[in-house]
Amino acid sequence: MTEVRGQRTDDRCQMTEVRGQICELGSRNAAFDELRRDKVGKKD
Repeated sequence: MTEVRGQRTDDRCQMTEVRGQICELGSRNAAFDELRRDKVGKKD
């Protein structure tokens, strides 16, 4: 039920639905996506 805003990161956002705030930040910043992925991997 997530609306894709044209960002491929949005697809990964579904996995981090729990961290909505981080998800939105990652979707907007591609560079931040790498940092977000690292944090998610450690927390997950």
